[in-house]
Amino acid sequence: MHRILIAMFTAGALICALAPARADSGAARTLHFSTAMVPTLGDQAERDGDMTITVAPDGGISGTYKGTAPKSDSLYGKAVPVTGTLSGTRVHLEIGQNGELHIDGSLDQNGIVATGSVGNQQLYDFVGAPASG
Repeated sequence: MHRILIAMFTAGALICALAPARADSGAARTLHFSTAMVPTLGDQAERDGDMTITVAPDGGISGTYKGTAPKSDSLYGKAVPVTGTLSGTRVHLEIGQNGELHIDGSLDQNGIVATGSVGNQQLYDFVGAPASG
């Protein structure tokens, strides 16, 4: 019986930890992601990074993004601000000092799946995999 209770408690804790960060959850939640941006056109390199965001109860998002590869990425090694909104599972993010990178997609327990754009010049498939912070 003791083992069953431990297994149930562990499963419950895991479900709570992986629950989507909904705007109506009642408390701010901090989430960490390993990100990848893959260009949909052209021959530019994939851009990788680490992102930490806090989702407020009203759906407001703030945080930081730091590019990790390639070294030629303008965000490589720099911590830049992230702002945005979350409504249900729909997420909108602006990454950079002036929101240079725009991200629109969905956020759930599996992470972020979205489309990204830099101005009107480059489109990306954006994926944010949950990571430990």
